[in-house]
Amino acid sequence: MFRLYSDVRGAAYERLIDYAMERADTFMLGIHKWATEDENGVIDQDVLFKELLQQLNPFMLSTHSYEEIRGIHSIAYTQGTFYRYQCAPEAGGLLKQAASSLFSWVHPQLPEDLCFQNAEGRDWIINIAHERIGGLNMATEEADELEKLIPGVFIHKPEYHQDIDVFLDDAIRHQPDRVELMRFGLREIPERIRELYSLKHLTIFEQDIRTLPHALLNWNRWSH
Repeated sequence: MFRLYSDVRGAAYERLIDYAMERADTFMLGIHKWATEDENGVIDQDVLFKELLQQLNPFMLSTHSYEEIRGIHSIAYTQGTFYRYQCAPEAGGLLKQAASSLFSWVHPQLPEDLCFQNAEGRDWIINIAHERIGGLNMATEEADELEKLIPGVFIHKPEYHQDIDVFLDDAIRHQPDRVELMRFGLREIPERIRELYSLKHLTIFEQDIRTLPHALLNWNRWSH
């Protein structure tokens, strides 16, 4: 399995949904009990994503409990109800309207963890959104094709990304909003970091870096 380095956002997210609707068989969404019931088990009639669920009803194939699919699908990591839907362009349109990124699929605004399954029913695109964990359960050739086809689908490649220049080449192409500089053996922050125009969060864990460039400290892209 290949791990996504970062969230898939904006136009890349929309293209990924289209890609998945053409190639996957089904998709799933999870709804955890705390988002729909109070402490007494009474259903909350004001669930924020109720309208979306109603719109997706024509595509629904089945519902599953945590016990049914635990250990089979990555989406089943806690108690809840899990909805399986048929992939279709119209369903893809609803998913694109509802969210702007893959990791946006979290309660309370939306159902949890939009993910896709192949024709054999196995996880194909994996998403644990609140942990910002995404994965692609596909062959190397298919993953390479997907990454080339859609800038913004940034696949983590440990065997290549140990080289800071190779890592930055890929990061600049895919423009992640978060980057970690860790175990590269850096003595200074590369100037090319300024080419990451979507960067909002930068984590640095390099023992030989003692200072940050003045230009980086005054960079107006950082979130407050």
